[in-house]
Amino acid sequence: MAVLSLAGQPNVGKSSIFNAFTRLRQHVGNWPGKTVEKKEGFFNLPGGQTACLIDLPGIYSLTSNTIEEIIARDFILQNKPDAIINVVDASNLERNLYLTTEIMDLDSPVIIALNMTDLAEQKGYHIDLPALAEALGLPVAPVVATRKNGLDEFYQSLDQLIIQAKQGRGRFRFSPSLEEMIENIAGRLKVHDFGVYPLRWLVIKLLEGDQDARQLVAAAIGKIGITALDDEIKGRLPDGPTHLAEERYRWINGVLDAAVRRDQLGKLSPSDRVDLLLTNRWLGVPILLAVLAGTFTLIFKLSPPLQDLIGNLFSWLSHLIQVDLGPVLPGWLVRMLTDGVLAGVGTAMSFVPLIAITFTLFGLLEDVGYFSRAAFVMDRWLGPLGLPGKAFISLLMGYGCNVPAIMAARTAENDRERLLTILVTPLTICSARQVVAVALIGAFFLPRYASWVMLGLYVFSFALVCLVSVILKNTVLKVDKKPFYIELPMYRWPNWRNIATYAWQKTRGYLERAGTLIAAVSALVWVLAYFPGGSIDHSILGTLGHWIAPVGRPFGFDWRLLVALISGVASKETVLATLGVLYRANESNIGTVLTSNIPFASGLSFFVFSMFYIPCLATTFTLHTESGSWKWTVFSVVFTLLLAALLSLAAYRLALAIG
Repeated sequence: MAVLSLAGQPNVGKSSIFNAFTRLRQHVGNWPGKTVEKKEGFFNLPGGQTACLIDLPGIYSLTSNTIEEIIARDFILQNKPDAIINVVDASNLERNLYLTTEIMDLDSPVIIALNMTDLAEQKGYHIDLPALAEALGLPVAPVVATRKNGLDEFYQSLDQLIIQAKQGRGRFRFSPSLEEMIENIAGRLKVHDFGVYPLRWLVIKLLEGDQDARQLVAAAIGKIGITALDDEIKGRLPDGPTHLAEERYRWINGVLDAAVRRDQLGKLSPSDRVDLLLTNRWLGVPILLAVLAGTFTLIFKLSPPLQDLIGNLFSWLSHLIQVDLGPVLPGWLVRMLTDGVLAGVGTAMSFVPLIAITFTLFGLLEDVGYFSRAAFVMDRWLGPLGLPGKAFISLLMGYGCNVPAIMAARTAENDRERLLTILVTPLTICSARQVVAVALIGAFFLPRYASWVMLGLYVFSFALVCLVSVILKNTVLKVDKKPFYIELPMYRWPNWRNIATYAWQKTRGYLERAGTLIAAVSALVWVLAYFPGGSIDHSILGTLGHWIAPVGRPFGFDWRLLVALISGVASKETVLATLGVLYRANESNIGTVLTSNIPFASGLSFFVFSMFYIPCLATTFTLHTESGSWKWTVFSVVFTLLLAALLSLAAYRLALAIG
């Protein structure tokens, strides 16, 4: 089996190529010992050989500045893939080829997947492919991954590269004086064993100031030796990293002069004209709010019919069990299956359409390039709070799931910004909380107000993020504002295959929880609510609930609401499943049952508390992993619990005062 690695900078279409190659033969997990997502898939080469494709994290270079860069280069160096597929954006060659020059230093076979050639043509670029391949010294295959154009030819070129097993590094070289310096240092170090790390590459990274490379060399030649080498490098290259970067770009510009011609365009591109509006200082935020409001309106319009369909299906299953198995199985077992497992799972499963539609719409906004603009627009608002504009991307991800959102905070420039982003992310309304919110909003608010209440919830949660950020920034986490840089990719037509894959992967995670954790919790809650007395009031759960009932009185909670909140610590979706069991409701009537049993003031209080209290266990463990501290993990749990209690109490008292 051939092992291939897919490498490229962010926003070059790696996901499109990965999905086009592997289709449904994919596996998504984490890199060993890391919380960075690892994607691998399989496809067949024209010669019949099976290839394993590893999608490396999107990176701008192969230095040791980020964990993604370390993962990418260590995989290439340690696993020696049969070929590296370097995905390059044809419309932005100068920036993209910088990574290519670094990949050439790794002594692995490389093929260039020249993606987005259609966008390059729109921007007026004319690329001479044979001249580009000759200048790079690498095979170049043009593709438009979103349309699957050029893939057959690319397969043939890739198959030929693997069969020939060429080990050339392309034609990239530094200036003669710098090459002489590299060879001189390499000649002195060749007596030492550096394992999988090529000596030339190690010397280049040493000149670029890479700390990992310095530690490797220091371990071999000792403290005195590395100090002397540092002095020599500083004497001959006072600004080594900048000097090497300039030489790389000088070589790249020579390649472009030989292979690329651009029309003289005297007007802005369509993408630039759209950005004048969407990133406008005054219009950017209102447009963002309008986009989010439209998104939530679509969610509430499209979801109910599908939710009703799933609800009716589980009602039919419950009736079928009662009719067919009722005479055979013990009565308590039938009731556990219908009133416990099916009621809980059915309630959770009825919100699968909502989750799928939400992630489809969010995936659409990301795929067309709008989320990067949203981060740019929000930077001027987040900056005074101590958060970088990139944090807005993490916060947007938090509205899907807090776990990957917290993991995404590692893009912050320093540890304090990263920790601040991690601590405020659990205040965003994740998809699991959204499920609970939809049910409670449907129960306690009129339908014509539902989408506005939902939008208000999101705006309020973001206001909380801002408030908490200011408090933390000026107390325990003092963060200095730094300039914000983010790439704004060109707008492009959505790739529906990518969006569908993204939505399915996220929805599948919810389905797995509904079929395992929620089913188990629902069955356990029913058992605790039935035994030993055969009714809720005379059960283990009833006794425990009545014992802790005084805790909920200031918030308007009865013991059943308290039990539901406790079950939600494991997973927020189980709040609804528990309510369904305790109030004897199912997926089709839970809204009506809650309205008839819970006063509005108590319902509003419960709604607020359930949105902002302790994050689920998965989020809590991720918070610990990413922060590396139990102190900050406990701080987050206690803080969110106290904040939820304060907000819930205020909502309850306000509702009672208004009447």
